[in-house]
Amino acid sequence: MLNLAVPWPKRTPRQSCAETGPPERYDEDFKNEAVRLVTTGQRSVPDVARSLGISENILYRWKGHTNKVDRSPNGISQQDYDQLWEQLRRTEQERDILKKA
Repeated sequence: MLNLAVPWPKRTPRQSCAETGPPERYDEDFKNEAVRLVTTGQRSVPDVARSLGISENILYRWKGHTNKVDRSPNGISQQDYDQLWEQLRRTEQERDILKKA
């Protein structure tokens, strides 16, 4: 019988943050430009991440945290959206009170 087991490569111990230093911080302009490159549809996330030398996961996270106005199809900001929901809630409460009367 053949032994098909392949030995795992030896792993180096995990480095601590003290050894590697703090994570690199990127300014907002850099993040916005990276997200813009992806959202225009001309380049893929892996392509942009590779060209900028950043992780795909970071770029996906930045893309997910973009301004709520950019993500909403109707152009309403999150603050306006929340205000409209609160107004709807109050109006429904008033309607229910009038129904009971």
